[in-house]
Parts: sequence; C-alpha cells; structure tokens
Amino acid sequence: MNLCKQFLSSELIHRGIVILSFFILFACAGERAVLEPAAEYIPPDENKYIDNLIMLLKDKMTKDYQSGKTLRGAHPKHHGCVKARFIVSPDLPESLRIGIFEKPRTYPAFVRFSNGSSSVQPDWVKDARGMAIKIMDVGGKKILEDETYAMTQDFLLISHPVLPAGDVKGFFTLADAATNGSLFWFFSTHSHPISKN
Repeated sequence: MNLCKQFLSSELIHRGIVILSFFILFACAGERAVLEPAAEYIPPDENKYIDNLIMLLKDKMTKDYQSGKTLRGAHPKHHGCVKARFIVSPDLPESLRIGIFEKPRTYPAFVRFSNGSSSVQPDWVKDARGMAIKIMDVGGKKILEDETYAMTQDFLLISHPVLPAGDVKGFFTLADAATNGSLFWFFSTHSHPISKN
C-alpha cells in the first residue's frame, strides 16, 4: 500500500501537474487589457505574493531534493546555453522601430533553452518550450530601479501565446495549487475566457 501511495504521490502527481498546467496554457487566455508600452503595472500586494512564492518554492525544493543533489527550481532539465548574435533588421516597419529595434544593429547575446516540466523527462514528451535571450551592450535607461543603467536586455519566450497567470498573485495561486495537489480546484475556480484571437 505504501508503494502505491508513493507512486501516486510522486509520478502521477507530477504528470498531473504538467498536464493540467498546460491545459490552461493551451486552452485558456485572460481578457486582453490595453497597456501603455514601457510601463510597469505593480499590484498593491505584489511584495506579499513575492515573499509567499519564495517561501513556497523553498519549501518545495527542500522536500523534493532531500537526497542531496538539487536541481533548478524551475526548468531543471539542461537543454543548453549558446552564444548568439541578435540582429535588428534594417527592413523593420517604422511602427516597430522603438528601443533596441530603433536602428539596424547586431548585438552579442546568449540564448538559454528550457522546457516547462518541473521534472527532467525525455524530449519526446510533449511540453511547453521556452527560450530566454540575454542581449548584451544595450545602452539606455531601464525600467528596473536597481538595474537602471544595466547594459543588457532580456526577452523571455514560450511556445504558446498565453501564460496561465497574469501577475504574481495569479502565479502564486497556481504554484500553491500545483504544490499542494489542488490543481483541479484551481482550474475549476479560476476560469478564463477562451481567446477569440
């Protein structure tokens, strides 16, 4: 009986988390808001949810990696990090010529590839894929207060047009549900309209 419980509480729960997480990724989208470019919209309780998320993920990693070897908290499978060149095309329409895209140029960059699963699994298993691009030698004032004059710019990409949470509160609620085995409750009480676009 203990072996069954152990199997159900690890393998099936991990697979269930992945399947249910990507159900919302691939089927649902929140309502679209019109936002100003280069503006940050900070919810009033953001710091509370950041602290809660840090505590939740630390506790999860402590439980998951009791044997000694600790992997990343997110995207634990190593896909690779490569040197790259980020080329801004001279053929961009005028409407897209803003910030880093204002003038044609080639920037040095690094690209890190990832998958969405919280566990290491074979590449043939369907999963969301991610790509993080860090562009170097980017001048100009940045939005982040503690990195106002950083010489980098990051782009985070995922293989689907929507994310399951629109802010840190939504992400904490999803992570809490995934960690505590209540994803069914989360998806049944946090429905989003299907995107029409």
